[in-house]
Amino acid sequence: MNRRSAAALIAAGFALATAAAPSANATKPKPLPKPIHQKYDVSDPTPNPVLEGSFGNYCRGGAPGDPLNDEKGHAIKVVGKGVFEGAISGVVGDWVVEIRDSKGNTLYGDDVNPPAMETYYLPVAKAGTYTIWACNSNGGPNATVDITFTYKR
Repeated sequence: MNRRSAAALIAAGFALATAAAPSANATKPKPLPKPIHQKYDVSDPTPNPVLEGSFGNYCRGGAPGDPLNDEKGHAIKVVGKGVFEGAISGVVGDWVVEIRDSKGNTLYGDDVNPPAMETYYLPVAKAGTYTIWACNSNGGPNATVDITFTYKR
């Protein structure tokens, strides 16, 4: 074997070994943001039993039976995909929960009659602003909402 052939073989072997070895510059995955956890009280003094159990209309104020239009959503901005989970607690009677996207589309709704409480688990595939709605279907005027958003890869 001549010198050129030997040098070419050595160079090719070195290139293959370098490509197969882990790069010192290989990037580690970026750490996920910390989970978002919020807990807050809501007041909805006007029961709205007309909409009970109708997906997409759980907390739409101004409907028959709710002339005060008193429901308020709670917006949460997330920077990536993940899962919303939580519950409404401290209720007397029946409340409902609804999660909407930034366009107002209902992504999730739950209306479980007492004694069970409203819970939710909703995976979302992208960043955005989502609104959690808790409203009085046929119960007392106050409730507590507990929200956790956990980022996922």
